[in-house]
Amino acid sequence: MEQIAAQYDLPIDEESDEELEVLPKIATSQALQTLSTLRLFYEQQEGKQSVSDQSIISILNHQDQLLLYQSQNSRKQAVISSYFT
Repeated sequence: MEQIAAQYDLPIDEESDEELEVLPKIATSQALQTLSTLRLFYEQQEGKQSVSDQSIISILNHQDQLLLYQSQNSRKQAVISSYFT
């Protein structure tokens, strides 16, 4: 098992002063707003929409639905778990 894990470990250069960048956690509401803005951008491309733009809009809609589902599902779990504590 250690051999498998070692395959995925990044080599650490001890002489390097570089620090790994820690990315901030993005809230679901912020992700949904960003998707909405991006979808609106593609929808406003009047007369310029191509088949690929329609595909992108479809993908953005799908991602929106997944995020909403995950958000609702996590809320349900939080409410249920509160009854047991």
